[in-house]
Amino acid sequence: MTQYSFRAQMMILMLSPTVLLGLLLSAFFMLHRYHELEKQVIHAGSYIIQSLAVVSEYAMTYQNKEFVRRLIYRQHRQHSSIIKSIAIFNTDNTLFVTSNSDYYSLRLPKNTPIPTKLMPTHLKNSLILRMPITSEHHLVRLLGYHLPVNNRQEPVLGYIAIELNLQAKRLQQRKECLILGVFLSFAFCMATLFIYRLKIIGQATLDLRKTLAKMEIQHIELEMTKKKVQEDFHMKSEFLANISHELRTPLNSVIGFARQTLKTSLTPTQTDYIKTMKQSAHNLLSIINDVLDFSKLNAKKLVLDHIPFQLRKNVDEVMILLAHSAHEKGLELILKIHHDVPDWVMGDPMRFQQIITNLLGNAIKFTEKGHIIVQVALISKKETSIHLLVEIQDTGKGIAPEQQAELFQAFIQADASIARCHGGTGLGLAITRKLVQAMKGEINFDSQVNQGSTFRFNIKLDLNQQITDLPLPMDILAGKQLAYIESSSVVAKASLDILNMTPLKVTYAPSFVGLPKQNYDFVLLGVPIPVRDNMAEHNDQLMTAMALADEIILALPSQSHVDSEQLKQLGAKGCLIKPISARRLFPLLLEKKTFKKNAPSELLPTASTYLSDRLAFRVMAVDDNPANLKLIGTLLEPLVDKIILCSNGEEALSIATQTQLDVILIDIQMPKMDGIRTSELIHQLPLHRNTPIIAVTAYTTQGQNEPLLASGITDYLTKPINENCLIQAISRYSKKMASQSPAIFVGGKIPPVSLDWDLALKQAAYKKDLACDLLKMLLELLPDVKKQVQEILDLGDKTINAEEEANILSVIHQLHGSAAYSGLPQLQKICGVLQKELHKKTLIKDLQPEWFELLDEIENVTIAAEAHLSQFLS
Repeated sequence: MTQYSFRAQMMILMLSPTVLLGLLLSAFFMLHRYHELEKQVIHAGSYIIQSLAVVSEYAMTYQNKEFVRRLIYRQHRQHSSIIKSIAIFNTDNTLFVTSNSDYYSLRLPKNTPIPTKLMPTHLKNSLILRMPITSEHHLVRLLGYHLPVNNRQEPVLGYIAIELNLQAKRLQQRKECLILGVFLSFAFCMATLFIYRLKIIGQATLDLRKTLAKMEIQHIELEMTKKKVQEDFHMKSEFLANISHELRTPLNSVIGFARQTLKTSLTPTQTDYIKTMKQSAHNLLSIINDVLDFSKLNAKKLVLDHIPFQLRKNVDEVMILLAHSAHEKGLELILKIHHDVPDWVMGDPMRFQQIITNLLGNAIKFTEKGHIIVQVALISKKETSIHLLVEIQDTGKGIAPEQQAELFQAFIQADASIARCHGGTGLGLAITRKLVQAMKGEINFDSQVNQGSTFRFNIKLDLNQQITDLPLPMDILAGKQLAYIESSSVVAKASLDILNMTPLKVTYAPSFVGLPKQNYDFVLLGVPIPVRDNMAEHNDQLMTAMALADEIILALPSQSHVDSEQLKQLGAKGCLIKPISARRLFPLLLEKKTFKKNAPSELLPTASTYLSDRLAFRVMAVDDNPANLKLIGTLLEPLVDKIILCSNGEEALSIATQTQLDVILIDIQMPKMDGIRTSELIHQLPLHRNTPIIAVTAYTTQGQNEPLLASGITDYLTKPINENCLIQAISRYSKKMASQSPAIFVGGKIPPVSLDWDLALKQAAYKKDLACDLLKMLLELLPDVKKQVQEILDLGDKTINAEEEANILSVIHQLHGSAAYSGLPQLQKICGVLQKELHKKTLIKDLQPEWFELLDEIENVTIAAEAHLSQFLS
């Protein structure tokens, strides 16, 4: 037996309890630490799974697998010491994403419901944690808030599962070290455990701090980005408002004075020039609107109308509008609207036209020869809506494959050379795609280089159930024959489809040479494109057609339409601008033969229409642009007694201080003192505390004009100024107008007149003396004509020889020409019919109704002419 010294014994006695206690404590702390480590692993896993469940909710809602995959990969890498696998499953227990191919143990057994909270599952060597992924609404309800019934969604989107490794080698090694450390030293064991614990806790704390710091940085970056976007949007809105004002101000003058000029007496050529100028200004205005539309569409502030409109009329207006551009390039336009497409629909007619205008305009722009076909077909029809397909097919140069991918991007065109040749903003197709998408449709295209392109889009429109398509009385055309002449086979095919909707017997030939020689009721003559501007050639074709039929309808290129009135005087029943459409062709075919003048169906309201006399108003107009100021003065002149024009706010304020005013018109954007400030100062004057002030503004976007009204301005007008809107705005403040209803012509027919003095003046170059002389000369001719017509009626059924017939034709021809230059449209019309019938060798006795009509009109002309001449001479 080993002997120990006293000291040793004392040490043993002293240390034995300590060692024993240490051993016991070590054993206790070893076991306690073992379980604590397992709990830490579970705790860490719970923290990870809860964080992933919250973050994965957004991605599960929008099925963003890539975002979740990157997230769980990162978590797996950071905690690879304890995580064996992470997987996310859908509600139907199918895999959504996983960080490890060995995920089968993580899936819930079949027919096992998804847990409603964190659920641990112990396996032999691992621990599986499962937790549901719930929607945001469910989280809100868990916090105690109540949602409306219609906002309640399925709370569970799926579940997340994590497999934790409980047999990690490092854990086993630390366990053995703890056992060995009891024999080495209690202090060493305690230090080791303490250090390990601090390490684990420190690492978890560090990871948490890093995560929180990154989340805070991301939050700050998002806030800064949001603020910058808002500032950019505000700057963009201000820029668009300013540029809109600067562009609309001169356009206001151009369009306004063009409208005023069209009200004056003009030659047909001058009228055409002014209308072209006005249309060009409107085209420029449309470019400005494109920029504003693109901004509204990007900001999702464009609101589509939902109003009734006629589909065929809507499309036909676009074809007529762009026909001039196509015909100038020698291109044929062809319109095909399938018979089953309903006509009365509900939607936004302006935006629908804008889509077709953009696509058709591009087709014309990039096509140098051939034709362009616009086709409208019905995809499907429901009880209250229809699904339409619109195709625009051209024979242009096509689009290269490398350019097709970015064709619908903003500010992109096919190439720089095209941009230089054809111009444009590059916004047309971008706006078109956004408009089609806003109408719940899609747009796409097919294109081959040097073979052409086909753009097609489909949209959904509601049916206008309050109006039904009334069938036209086609029965009156039954049994009648129509000869159709058209050199282009593609155009002819489309027109024949239209004619097949009628009971007419149609005979088609590319030219008069191939047409069977017989009598027809109608001849539809298509003048080829490109057209030579040769009136003599038109006259020859018309005479050839008149030998075949009683009624001739000409389909003319846009450039030849200026000759339509002259062609009608020569015997044509009507003239259509190509392409032929059922909407314009059928009324001509169904129009009964009449000798009454075709008067315009509507009289445009003017200032005199609304106001029987001028208002006893003193109106002040303020604008820094001289052209706009002059236009406003011109528009106000027939409306009010006194007009005061000011070029700036200071001058207006000075005049308002000393002068009583009834209404003030003021531009908003002016140098030095703007319109709003000027209006505020004027309203502070004792004379004008209640004086109505009407702002003239270029703002067009929704919400921009409300601040004007809030500042004390009574009303506003948008540039370019519309005369009718100006009249209505002025009349609102007239007590006289409140008690009297305006004399407005609404769609009334103007009765035919025998003497049109305005027409007579126009034919005489607006020389009154010459017009009166021409009228006197015609009056001197009438007695002889009346005598010869009476002799013809007295003959009854007797025949006359060729010499007498030629003499009668000469008299009618002379009277027809005199009536044309003397402003006698009715007499000219009757003589034209008689002249055409005599050329066709119609028997004189068969024209008895026309001769009586001529005698009656001679009496009417004599009475009207003598009354006018006596008034002129007096």
